[in-house]
Formats: sequence, structure tokens, C-alpha cells
Amino acid sequence: MYRKVIEHPEYLPAEVRKRSDFESGKGFGRLWRIDAAPRSKRNTTRPGPSLATASLRALVGELASTNAWRRDTAFRLLVERNDRATVPHLRAGLGEPARAPAQAARLNLLSMLEALDEPALSQALEARAPGVREVGLKLAEPLLPGSPRLQEGVLKLATDPDARVRFQCALAIGAFLNRPAAPPGALPALARIATNDAVDKWTRAAVLSSLAGRERE
Repeated sequence: MYRKVIEHPEYLPAEVRKRSDFESGKGFGRLWRIDAAPRSKRNTTRPGPSLATASLRALVGELASTNAWRRDTAFRLLVERNDRATVPHLRAGLGEPARAPAQAARLNLLSMLEALDEPALSQALEARAPGVREVGLKLAEPLLPGSPRLQEGVLKLATDPDARVRFQCALAIGAFLNRPAAPPGALPALARIATNDAVDKWTRAAVLSSLAGRERE
């Protein structure tokens, strides 16, 4: 398409419509010539194998690819296959500090397969990469009410150096703050986040959403 006017006539003033040729350019297009680059500038890297027919193990390995398209496509294919045989492969690579995006993807996939357990989440809450800690906090919420171990791990992140982690921590505390067996440090941890991040309206909202009737305290 190489039209001079791309707006629909209906959305233009009547006076403009009278002076406009809405078919102008309909006989033109764009031709692109595809030619090989000079040998010195050619990329000699061969493309990887097709992901459509890749094994579960190979797709899990692609989660750590430096190519964003391969990472995202591998993730999508694993979601579509929804095969619990993927679980051992996903667990095998958890905790690798050099592959934070892959670790976060593994955690999300384990959650979708309903195979995310307390040890894996505890490991995520202690990860070196803040993005993994953030994902760990999100995914831990359903298990928090009945897991003192995870609760303690969450409270430690109230003073995390990363603002996104502290924000997610404020939300996570709300999952167990008013439970009978909630640790005594839960409310002080929430107060620390409120004090340290008072200038951020979203963190204030996260703190308030987790208080559930204990605002005066």
C-alpha cells in the first residue's frame, strides 16, 4: 500500500473530503531487493533447530537462550504442551544465578503445572537476582498461609534493596498477616516498607491493601 491519504473519509471534515483524492497512490507500492551481504559482513551463525518438534528437555534448555524469540517461543510451547513430564527438567535448573530469566520462567511454568513446592519457592526468595525474588513472592502467596518457612522468607525481603521486591513483599504479607499463626514480625515488616517507601503511591496502596483492619496498629 502506498496511499497518499490513509484516513477514512468519514473522519475528515467535509471541506477536506471535497479536495482530497482518496485513491491517490493506489497504483504504487514498494519493492525491496534482497541481496547477500559482502562475505566479510555475513553472519555465519547457523540457526538453531526447529522448536516446534523439539523435546521437552530441549525446550527447557531454550529458556536460557540469549535469543529472546527462542526464549519466548520455548515458553509458549511448554505452556501449550502442558506436560507434567516437564517438571523434572524444570526443577533441575532452578537456582542457577547466571540465568535469572530462565529461573523466573521455570518457576512460572512449575506454577502452571501445579508442581511448585516450598523448597523451590524458598530458593527463589533467596535468589541473587531481584527479578527472581519478585517472581518468587508472587508465586508464593497461595502457600504462605500454611508455611511458616515461606513466611519468614517473605519478611526478610521487607528491607530488600530492590523497590519492586519490597512492593511485592508488601502484597505478600497480606496473605498471612491476620492468620492466627502469623509471625509477630509481620506487622513491623509492613510498617518498615511503609516508612521506607512512603513516597511511592503504589507501595502505599500495597501496604494498605494488606493491613485488613489493622491500620491503627
